[in-house]
Amino acid sequence: MSGAFKKGEILRWLPVLLWAGLIFFGSTDTFSSSNTSRFIGPILRWLHPEISLETIQWFQFFIRKGWHVFEFFIITLLLWNALGWGTHSGTQPGSSWTRRRALLTWSGAVTYAMADEWHQSFRPTRGGTVTDVLIDSIGVTLAIGCIWLFYRWLNLRRRRATRGNEGEIVSRNVCQKGNSH
Repeated sequence: MSGAFKKGEILRWLPVLLWAGLIFFGSTDTFSSSNTSRFIGPILRWLHPEISLETIQWFQFFIRKGWHVFEFFIITLLLWNALGWGTHSGTQPGSSWTRRRALLTWSGAVTYAMADEWHQSFRPTRGGTVTDVLIDSIGVTLAIGCIWLFYRWLNLRRRRATRGNEGEIVSRNVCQKGNSH
């Protein structure tokens, strides 16, 4: 392997590693429910002073679980990108949708979700749950779905552009034949 290839390998996986590190850090006691409630609650009370404790707890729950979906949506996009690069596929970076790449991406992100919950099970103020893995998996699945929709849209656009170019070529040929008589 050349030095440039190794550098390229590192660079394409660096965003994945950095985001995984952010998720790992977010799984520490620093971001436990009791710690994050110290700033979510006061912000909600500032926005709406009459808000009930029950409503604050609902918002905290929704924000925290929404963050699970968001962070695993992002890591899925980053994994997709990293897996799409390289000479092993024989394609340009990120050039096409494949079920294999989708399955590898989905499996990698869900495996990291399980590892993250396992990590949390060792933290005194945290707890790893299957429910959180399922919530993380929603983010993963949404990202895969968005990627699929993006490639469907991209392929449709390419087909329309190709049809438009073919029509332009045909009309040029007809005009040229008409002028030559």
